[in-house]
Amino acid sequence: MSSLKTCFRYGLVIGCAVAVACPVLGQTPTDPSPPAIPDPAFIDQENLAQAEPFDLRQVRILDGICKTNEDLDEKYLLSLDPDRLLHNFRVNAGIPSTAQPLGGWEDPKCGLRGHFVGHYLSACAEMYAATGDQQLLARGTYVVTELGKCQDALGSGYLSAFPTTAFDTLETKYGGVWAPYYTIHKIMAGLLDQYHYCGNRQALEIAIKMADYFRGRMAKLTPDQIDKVLHTVGRGPQNEYGGMSEVLHNIYAITKKPEYLEFADVFDRSWVLNPLAMSQDHLDGLHANTHIPQVIGFARHYELTGDPRYQRAADYFWTQVTEHHSYVTGSNSKAEHFLAPDVEANALGADTGETCNVYNMLKLTQHIFAWKADAASADYYELALYNHILGSIDPDTGMTTYFMSLKPGHFKIYGTPDTSFWCCNGTGIENHAKYGAAIYYHHADTLWVNLFIPSQLTWAEKGLSVTQDTTFPESDETTLTITASHPTPLKVLLRVPYWETKGALLKINGQSQAVDATPGSYVTLDRTWQTGDKIEFTLPMTLHLHRAADNPNMVAIMYGPLVLAGDLGRDGVPANDNVSKNNAFFKIPDPPVPGLSGDSTDLDSWIKPVTGQPLTFTTLNAGHPDDVQLKPFYAIHHQRYSVYWQFSDSTRTTSTP
Repeated sequence: MSSLKTCFRYGLVIGCAVAVACPVLGQTPTDPSPPAIPDPAFIDQENLAQAEPFDLRQVRILDGICKTNEDLDEKYLLSLDPDRLLHNFRVNAGIPSTAQPLGGWEDPKCGLRGHFVGHYLSACAEMYAATGDQQLLARGTYVVTELGKCQDALGSGYLSAFPTTAFDTLETKYGGVWAPYYTIHKIMAGLLDQYHYCGNRQALEIAIKMADYFRGRMAKLTPDQIDKVLHTVGRGPQNEYGGMSEVLHNIYAITKKPEYLEFADVFDRSWVLNPLAMSQDHLDGLHANTHIPQVIGFARHYELTGDPRYQRAADYFWTQVTEHHSYVTGSNSKAEHFLAPDVEANALGADTGETCNVYNMLKLTQHIFAWKADAASADYYELALYNHILGSIDPDTGMTTYFMSLKPGHFKIYGTPDTSFWCCNGTGIENHAKYGAAIYYHHADTLWVNLFIPSQLTWAEKGLSVTQDTTFPESDETTLTITASHPTPLKVLLRVPYWETKGALLKINGQSQAVDATPGSYVTLDRTWQTGDKIEFTLPMTLHLHRAADNPNMVAIMYGPLVLAGDLGRDGVPANDNVSKNNAFFKIPDPPVPGLSGDSTDLDSWIKPVTGQPLTFTTLNAGHPDDVQLKPFYAIHHQRYSVYWQFSDSTRTTSTP
């Protein structure tokens, strides 16, 4: 019989986390004051961060496309019946339930049942923090209370919507069940979000009991058994275990108890960590959404212990994925798996761009930016947010995508309210609750403005608020207005994106300022600010081409940060693209897609704006056989489109159409 200590591969128990106050159940923070409970996902006991995110409670999203999506998501969250969500948990705990079971991946016979409930807890907590809507606080509190009853009925600290026999099978057959630790992670993460955002102490207690139960199970296994239980290398991982490392690191950050750090490290496996720490790309063939969360766990380990191997691994992984394993939209994967580096045009299909992957890459990017405070990571965040996340929600129903097809001529497919519950529906309900997560960062007397989203920031510690008024990306201007309780010395850093090649313009209180606006950097405004001060920042957008890494004659057209997609009409598109099965329309034939030709050094000569339609363009004598209308990919719904085009470049004699 092995002890946990002999089984764990990495990390030393060092230091202790920041002590955290635990308010009573249901305590509501004064809106919009700073959070009483620090975000456990960003507790940095080694003080390694150069920048820290603001809590969602400190940022309010104002009118614009992000607010529209936020409202759609909130409406869906409130439409769900908590008792239907709880049905499988109650049945598993022997508690009577008369609720109608849900379908899809929450069906009583589905091995992954319960995962969406974890996301629901997170989304309700995040949306409550983002909006202050008391209905969401009440929903979360009710679900937590009822889950507590289920855990008490089971009696061992175990909590899930399926029985413990799933883990018996995993521990003896090393497969044959559908990723039970994945679901456990979602539940535990949702409970921690209820604790953090809603002050729900019971949620934390339930999560800790779950951690203790699984720590006890794992302690009974030999190192070889643990290795097989957690083996995730290969095209079909035996056990996708999600962010177990991350959530256990966060429990350690809250409790300061070293046993949770020790247990977290069980899920940090050498076959993933070591190659990345040595700058070796072994991602080809790995299941993407299994391994991105593992790397988020590496990031948390670094922040809580200072071990540089974990930082190197996380940073190298992020760089490789964003630069060598991603599409123009910032998404990644083909059929859920990473391919060889720089495979892009040859991978386009209906099953490209899994939304869960983007959700997790944005989480990882928040940590990368915190360490570096660099424009490159903020550029990626903007790219993936505007070109994947914004367009992943159906504007008519509020349902979300699984894959965001990049197959030329295909169309987007969305889930249903109660018969899909795919993994990406779970991350989907969180995505549109978190638009405020990365607009602003801070450290000491510095404020970073990374995203140009209409919003209001309240920085109570400084006696300061900032209101950002903009219609970006429909316009290229944003205005930041300061309200200060007293004159406040502060450095304000405005991001100059990589795509800004025309020259940024800046005014303070109506006076033009000379700026060194190098693309991919920041403009620093260091002064004492007072109420009424205004910053006007203009970022002229231009057309530019993205060439696929594996085929320079396959291009995407961009305008500023936006990927433009060609409107190819509705021929052959099903009347209802909200479906229960995410692959329902993969085999529907797609029509031929026009090719494009033109001067790659002068896009304005053959791509023209459409008068009266913001962000809409048309090609001029450049489409073969027909010209196409272009609009932001995020605005394309219920129709066929193409993001990538075969391109004949008049400046390249070797190009072929």
